[in-house]
Amino acid sequence: MARQRSPHKIVSIINALDTTNHDWDFSVVDSPKSTTVKPRTIIHLSFTRGNDTEILFNDLSMGFKLYDSEWDLLLEKNYPLEGTQYNGITVNADDVIDEGESVEKIEISNFIRFGKTYKLDVWVKESGILSEGSYEFVIPKPNPPYSEWVWNDDHNRWESPNPVPNDGRDYFWSEDKHDWDLVPGDKCIPKNEPQYEIS
Repeated sequence: MARQRSPHKIVSIINALDTTNHDWDFSVVDSPKSTTVKPRTIIHLSFTRGNDTEILFNDLSMGFKLYDSEWDLLLEKNYPLEGTQYNGITVNADDVIDEGESVEKIEISNFIRFGKTYKLDVWVKESGILSEGSYEFVIPKPNPPYSEWVWNDDHNRWESPNPVPNDGRDYFWSEDKHDWDLVPGDKCIPKNEPQYEIS
């Protein structure tokens, strides 16, 4: 049985609000050396105020809406959660909120398809002042593990042109043969062969 593990790749959409001028800064950060097994797409809600390491807020609330290219709403989140309140929040070295119910890292992998266009609307309200921003983005496809593999839009991943033999034995993809090959007798995938796992 062959294991096809998704390329180690994390794509983070960073939404940083400069609280001194209420301007949003949007960027996409690609970390291909991530140790995660599955490609992940994460929204980071972050705040900056110069070089301050602590920002005191007055009645802070925030949220975002994620749309696809057809303007269908895929995901909406609003914070703080009912019964909680943000006042003084310490900011870590990456200027990311580290207090609360994972406000700073919201995984949207289940809603994202690589190579497609999306729109993100974000807002923050603090001391009665509303700051809003919008951002359109495309999450690029990860690099193919092998030149012969083809992209499957339905499964959101690279796949081999030939199906893996289903005979209970272990296989790895051979670039020399351009096909699946039996793993040598120890049934371990050679160290120089990348591993991929279909999730």
